[in-house]
Amino acid sequence: MIVEQKGVVDESTRFVGLDVHRRYATVAAVDSKQQVVLTARRIDFNDFDEWVRKHLRRTDVVTLEATSKCVASVRHARSAGGLGDGG
Repeated sequence: MIVEQKGVVDESTRFVGLDVHRRYATVAAVDSKQQVVLTARRIDFNDFDEWVRKHLRRTDVVTLEATSKCVASVRHARSAGGLGDGG
């Protein structure tokens, strides 16, 4: 797994899933032991930036459904400080 090769996984690593739709995203997350740390919830895009600032960490591994909305969602998350550069 690429994440493991880069040495990113440790006890504090969380894996966040974003399912992006036209007006909202569904989010959920588990920790490195696959325990739920963020229960699935719907976040309206009007609240998305604030949610990212409050809930995402730079150490989170984020997976994003690839749709036409995903590029804008990544830009929002990065500008809100919730995502690193992915490198």
